[in-house]
Amino acid sequence: MSERAEAILVADRTFSGEYQRSDNRTTVNVFSAKRYSEKADEIGLFMHTPDRCWTDGGWSLEPVSRSISSWRSNGLRMRFERRLFAARDGHLELTYFGGLVGGQPVPYRLDHNLSVGMKRALRRKAGSAESGVRAADTHFWARVWQGFLERSPLVGPKQFVRVSTRVVGGDVAAADRVLTDFLGRWLEPSDYAAELKAWHERPQAQG
Repeated sequence: MSERAEAILVADRTFSGEYQRSDNRTTVNVFSAKRYSEKADEIGLFMHTPDRCWTDGGWSLEPVSRSISSWRSNGLRMRFERRLFAARDGHLELTYFGGLVGGQPVPYRLDHNLSVGMKRALRRKAGSAESGVRAADTHFWARVWQGFLERSPLVGPKQFVRVSTRVVGGDVAAADRVLTDFLGRWLEPSDYAAELKAWHERPQAQG
């Protein structure tokens, strides 16, 4: 992750890992970031989404029939953004990402960078060079920030979650099942106050 992305993310705790099924053929990549602050205007955690950072890294967005995935986890109706990305070597990765605030799903979509990713995908398919207009636009993040502030306040501890898995043999439906099954098992109720206390008391925080 770039220094710019880290500054935007303003996370207190991050986790990045890879989980593999016992058959050693199915892998789920996971990224999670948490912010324990109660401030409603601290929304940086939800600003840097795969629609932008993955396309910055060379991935291309592919058309999908649904841009949202919805299911139940621990009694909550979860709704994550759903994307299909293509790597330069041609492999496809199905990706879900979304946010929680105060233990509840974010009340609106995290699709503020979707148009950026789609424009880049169209340029690449057309064979035209990257214009880099968005990357060079110093006012872009200010506009995104203002767009968030004009929505409902996000009060409470915040968490951003991103999971992805490789699409094998073009079977996107199978990849959907892998991700929803994984999230149903991996996402669990959490006591953010206890987590915050443990985070402050961790050994590296001393001195």
